[in-house]
Amino acid sequence: MAESFGDFVGGRLRSRGISVREFARMTGHQSAHSFVSRVLRGVRPPPLKALEAWARALDITADERDRFDELAALAHSPPMIRERFETMREKLAAKARK
Repeated sequence: MAESFGDFVGGRLRSRGISVREFARMTGHQSAHSFVSRVLRGVRPPPLKALEAWARALDITADERDRFDELAALAHSPPMIRERFETMREKLAAKARK
């Protein structure tokens, strides 16, 4: 499972054979592929106003949408919050498997 928004989006781009430059054009960031690249590396948080366009361009399914949105929101959170959230999520998943 993707650990960050950048991992999630980067994995989807690779699986669909889409370059960062092409994805930037698809999502309205024509001349700003470097911005998209910084989001994928975790240097910048994803643009919340553009999440719908990103989800459409990546063909995010309804089942994947919650995780996509969750990772986007976490990218805007301080590292401590992200770590606590992921720890809690892992514990809940472990309980559900039992």
